[in-house]
Amino acid sequence: YVNGKTYMEDVADALEEAKEEIFITDWWLSPEIFLKRPVVEGNRWRLDCILKRKAQQGVHIFVMLYKEVELALGINSGYSKRTLLHLHPNIKVMRHPDHVSSTVYLWAHHEKIIVIDQSVAFVGGIDLAYGRWDDREHRLTDIGSVTRSQLEQAEAASSNMAAPTNGSGAASHSNGKGIFTVTDSVDQPKLKGQGRMKRTKFSIKKQLQKHRLAQADSNSDQENEERSGSVRSLHTGVGELFGNTRFWHGKDYCNFVYKDWIQLDKPFDDFIDRHTTPRMPWHDIASVVHGKAARDVARHFIQRWNFTKLVKPKYRSLSYPCLLPKSHTTAGEQRYQVPNCIPAKVQILRSASDWSAGIKYHEESIHNAYVHTIQNSQHYIYIENQFFISCADNRHVFNKIGDAIAERIIRAFREGKRYRVYVVTPLLPGFEGDITTGGGSAIQAIMHFNYRTMNRGDQSIISQLRREMGEQWINYISIAGLRTHAELEGKLVTELIYVHSKMLIADDNTVIIGSANINDRSMLGKRDSEVAVIVEDSETVTAVMDGQKYQAGKYALQLRLECFKTILGAHTDPSIDVSDPISDQFYKEVWMSTCARNANIYQKV
Repeated sequence: YVNGKTYMEDVADALEEAKEEIFITDWWLSPEIFLKRPVVEGNRWRLDCILKRKAQQGVHIFVMLYKEVELALGINSGYSKRTLLHLHPNIKVMRHPDHVSSTVYLWAHHEKIIVIDQSVAFVGGIDLAYGRWDDREHRLTDIGSVTRSQLEQAEAASSNMAAPTNGSGAASHSNGKGIFTVTDSVDQPKLKGQGRMKRTKFSIKKQLQKHRLAQADSNSDQENEERSGSVRSLHTGVGELFGNTRFWHGKDYCNFVYKDWIQLDKPFDDFIDRHTTPRMPWHDIASVVHGKAARDVARHFIQRWNFTKLVKPKYRSLSYPCLLPKSHTTAGEQRYQVPNCIPAKVQILRSASDWSAGIKYHEESIHNAYVHTIQNSQHYIYIENQFFISCADNRHVFNKIGDAIAERIIRAFREGKRYRVYVVTPLLPGFEGDITTGGGSAIQAIMHFNYRTMNRGDQSIISQLRREMGEQWINYISIAGLRTHAELEGKLVTELIYVHSKMLIADDNTVIIGSANINDRSMLGKRDSEVAVIVEDSETVTAVMDGQKYQAGKYALQLRLECFKTILGAHTDPSIDVSDPISDQFYKEVWMSTCARNANIYQKV
């Protein structure tokens, strides 16, 4: 999955199919998020409502949340736990670790897993939490409310379609057509520009005129309409939508470098003024596995659950059961399969240790898989990661991913072979702080280590390459970030797109997707707990590599093309050819020149 939209839709459908048990573990979980958007079926696809519905049907739901150090993080896992426990007795929630009693002060449970009946498992970088839902549009603005429209409803009185807002909390109104609209609470915090938040009545007739589907009464009718807000019609699973669509409700509309989350116990109250501050788009990657691989993900969850039950006295009671893994011999019996999946060779990887999973010897198979895949890649590697902290000095940094990249490029240079490395990472770390005044200490620390990996100091990748090949390194590695722009209330606004992915693709045939960042916390195994999956394609399709025909893996190729098209804008501009990932034509004329041109434009504007 590229981005949260398709991921959350498939998660919702899979949860709906659960018959026995659901396992969820997240670094952060927001019970009130909508998994399908725009919201036109009331609360049906809100996470807490789905879980309550399944619990009432007799499904047992087990949730493990990371218990944060409250002074350091504002993710309020206590609120998430209380909210979920109040839904139904079939929902059990544990938090771990107790930082003081377990002496785990620094490390976190960072994996993001959802397992249904131990036979379908979602693994990736996307928490079921605020700010994560996004699609390839990466919109910066969201000032609308949504109404579903079929043409036969066009005659309906337009006053019918405006949802009145009274009382606080999220109100869900039926407008007599069995269609629901969701409005945010009126008890909003007082924000600048409050006067501009008047709700206008939504008129279908004007929408149809705008889309040239009905006669305009007069010219002025149309002109007035065109000045207000951007309107797009959306093809979704629930009929076509007209109107100023609202995708992010309340706390989901966020820009966390501008301002961290507050008051999470009031989910539908905005905490950022949508009329002046753009949201920060979220770019992320996840995957889903079935069969034996899903059994393995379930076993990791069960191991952690049973370990937590052992070490925390409050979970020793019989109301928190020990969990039992299902047998690998029955892994082929799948009651439900996520649509459009591709058969491949899959292995589950993890970072786990004594504190996180109760195992004697730590495991760092994600780290090993990254290094192994980089060393054995033939043509290119494409990395998207929230962090890029590597290049071991065995004092501050220990993981070997950066060094493996440098060594692989040096080998290609010595052999005179073409080889490319693409790294896409956020332009700024995701911590609150104003970069114009130097940012916060967290931002500065992370930027220091990112730069130390990329280009500063003797150990950095580019320094290692320079010693070997001078300025030729530019033909082998490109490090880029993402940014977009929009119009908000008549002003041009821009914001970086936050790359939260944790993915590597090699040679259009091998993919690693998971929760592990490229840093020591995630990779070393003794620190944060992580889960990832490595996929080696078993089905091939004919593609292009360096101008030659090439048997590419079906899964890896599809994923790379979606990422490249999203980043380079090839979904809307068919002239951009992303089929050959390593040719000079693509690397220099498309990738590098787009980077240079955009950087130049944003600096000027």
